[in-house]
Amino acid sequence: MVGLRPGIVYFLKFLLISNITVFASFALMVSVAAASPSPDIGNIFIGMLMVILMLTSGYYLKDGDIPPWIAWIKYISYIRYSFFGIMVNEFEGNDRFQDDIDGGDGVLEFFDLEKQNFWTLCFILLGLGVGFRGVAFLCLQYLNRKQGLEL
Repeated sequence: MVGLRPGIVYFLKFLLISNITVFASFALMVSVAAASPSPDIGNIFIGMLMVILMLTSGYYLKDGDIPPWIAWIKYISYIRYSFFGIMVNEFEGNDRFQDDIDGGDGVLEFFDLEKQNFWTLCFILLGLGVGFRGVAFLCLQYLNRKQGLEL
């Protein structure tokens, strides 16, 4: 009905990657909030960070087009791994697109995703979520101690 790949397995994989993406994005927001000295600075920083994460996600720019001084951010971009996971889930082995391109594998080849594994991307997203939450814990533990909230 909405153009997604039919089948319960693909739908459940889509739900899985969507929920892990929410887990990782919430963890990033919590870590930025924990590191920020004020809510205003946190809002400014998270806006700038989200733009950079979207640009390095692989949807707007390919890896070769990203300047080298900022290319390292793609490894902490949860948007990148969720985009890759959804693309692999929807297009790997899918032959619905035979007319214009070489099937779903041609779409993955265009985005340089033919060597990606869905489950590896899920584990990377989970790791990012846990890592961002660890950063949030460390920031709450050691930064902003002058707020009067410590025990």
